[in-house]
Amino acid sequence: MKDWKVPTCAGQKAAGTCDGPLQQQYCRKTCGVCTGTMEDCVDIEIAMKSFPITTCAGQKAGGSCGKPFIQQYCRKTCGVCTGMTTTTPKGDPETTTTATTPTTPTTTMTTTTLEKETTSTPPETGKCDWPSGTLQHTLITKLDAVVAAHTVPSRMSIGGTLYDGSPSSSVTVGGFVTYGARHGGMWNFAKGSKQGPIPFDWAMFEWLAQNAEDLTSGGYKIKVFTKGGDYDLFDIKGSSGQGMDYGKSLMIFRTDQDINLKGAQDGSGRQFGASVLAPYSKVTLDGSAAYVDGCVVAKSFGSSDGSLQMHGACYKGPWKCGDGSSSN
Repeated sequence: MKDWKVPTCAGQKAAGTCDGPLQQQYCRKTCGVCTGTMEDCVDIEIAMKSFPITTCAGQKAGGSCGKPFIQQYCRKTCGVCTGMTTTTPKGDPETTTTATTPTTPTTTMTTTTLEKETTSTPPETGKCDWPSGTLQHTLITKLDAVVAAHTVPSRMSIGGTLYDGSPSSSVTVGGFVTYGARHGGMWNFAKGSKQGPIPFDWAMFEWLAQNAEDLTSGGYKIKVFTKGGDYDLFDIKGSSGQGMDYGKSLMIFRTDQDINLKGAQDGSGRQFGASVLAPYSKVTLDGSAAYVDGCVVAKSFGSSDGSLQMHGACYKGPWKCGDGSSSN
């Protein structure tokens, strides 16, 4: 951690970053995530079935063990769950250099097969709902994001590189921005920005995509889709759908295929209203959509029309999940 802006675990905890996967890896004792046993130190290769390299041995041979999201699935092979005893924590890797017995954070790692999985436990609190902090975001990605909207009203958390899709015009972001790296652009980060890991455990979004079910309740609607392709607001709201959704609808994609969000294809010019949860897919906001009223959570994100808008009105209704849990 010596090259980090905040190089100590105490400093990371004071800054409120203990939810970050890198902080939990290097600051297990300080962040309180090292109460597991050596039996917990395992690889979860089934979660990598859609990756180009589907085994931890292959990832290690390819030199990918330094990547945080690979460490998440290949803890044993990549050697990132060592340094604690089986009963009591003895220090953070920040200061501990000699490994003793393998252990792992207590945060539950769930499988991410694209077939629906209903027997796992939500990785945080057991609550069938957005992870804490999601509603304050317009865009969250695990990997890269190309943002061409001229205004983004709330937070963005980009796990990979943040690109400006309309480099000839400025982009104003009304909320705080976190990114893995940044490339070009004329950005105006009104609430500030930092380079670092996103403040989410991606397994939480994957669990929701695997377990959430279709729901219609009190004007709110969730609909689950199992294939990629072109989508507009009629795919969830029918012919009565309107571009201004006000957080009423959510489209969940249980697929790793690419997804294109478009304006209504009936010639009415209606914009794209719903929020989108697609933790395995690249999501592209097409110029015909004019705007997306909801928030977007995706593996990666693309757009290229500088006149696009992103409103960030995240879905705020109830949820129903296949494990029997729900939220109101």
